[in-house]
Amino acid sequence: MTDIEIIYGFYGLLLGLAVATITTNLADALKSRRQVKLGYVPILIGAYILLCVVEQWTAMAVLRDVFTFSPLMLVTMLCMALPYIFVGRAMMPESFAEVGEIETFYLENKIEILIALLIPPLAASAFNLFYFNDMFPAILIATAVFKAPLIVIFVWLLLTRNIRLHRAGYALACLHLGGTMILRTL
Repeated sequence: MTDIEIIYGFYGLLLGLAVATITTNLADALKSRRQVKLGYVPILIGAYILLCVVEQWTAMAVLRDVFTFSPLMLVTMLCMALPYIFVGRAMMPESFAEVGEIETFYLENKIEILIALLIPPLAASAFNLFYFNDMFPAILIATAVFKAPLIVIFVWLLLTRNIRLHRAGYALACLHLGGTMILRTL
């Protein structure tokens, strides 16, 4: 096996678990819509996570000839994918019958969820600055454009309990990710 085959296999497994977790939990919530009100935030978080998976996978595909297998690479992949699996589980209650609205449940757990969502952009920024240090100015600019807005959005959401602002924040994060993916293809 080549380095990239090992990396792709491991990362593919982690990202696949993230996709499976978020889609399964959203489907369960949809099936329970007579017991609980879903709201926009869980859907937007799900969309954000799915966009992150696509963005991370395409970034890996573009940089496949650059990466080499290392413990640092594996730890970074864990930091990039495990928070999405955690959020996919943590944003939904164990029993929908006990919760009237999932957005209310989200607000009760927003600190843990938002801290988890901060980990991937922070890990990616640190990894890029360390791994690509020979291209420091370009990587610093790319990090500022691609990762810093997400970090700012999630820190901003940590400071508010207004559910409308959370909806707007996640929608903005989704738009930002979509825009960055378009920029990468130009």
